[in-house]
Amino acid sequence: MRNGSVDGATRHLRQPRDGFDYVEVDLFAWQPERTYDVCFFSFWLSDVPKEHWQSFWEKIERALAPGGRACLVDNARSDRASARDHDLQGPEEEAMLRRLADGREYHIVKHWFDAAGLGSGLAGVGWNALIRSTPEFFVYGEATPTG
Repeated sequence: MRNGSVDGATRHLRQPRDGFDYVEVDLFAWQPERTYDVCFFSFWLSDVPKEHWQSFWEKIERALAPGGRACLVDNARSDRASARDHDLQGPEEEAMLRRLADGREYHIVKHWFDAAGLGSGLAGVGWNALIRSTPEFFVYGEATPTG
């Protein structure tokens, strides 16, 4: 981060870079204007609401060039995965209370994955996936559309 702030980091990211475009969009409304070899998700899939899961993956398929793949890393469900002052919601619950250091609270979408469950969730929307997990806290892998 430049200037030690999120705003500084955002300004830094928006500066033109060779090979990179900075785009700030509502991802659920965005339509890809070109294709990519890889779409990478880092601790973001766990925030996709269930009602958007299928359409989200259809969009990713449209965004991938032939032979392209999606790569990901995200949170695995663990009793120790949440902050001390947060309650880990039940496995089927989609909303979680997130409390910030300044006391503000937000209800967020949060899914906790396990490798098998994420793999079958991707298969259910037409993707071949190889998903693995670390001993605790993380799932990771890659997926390609079956079509």
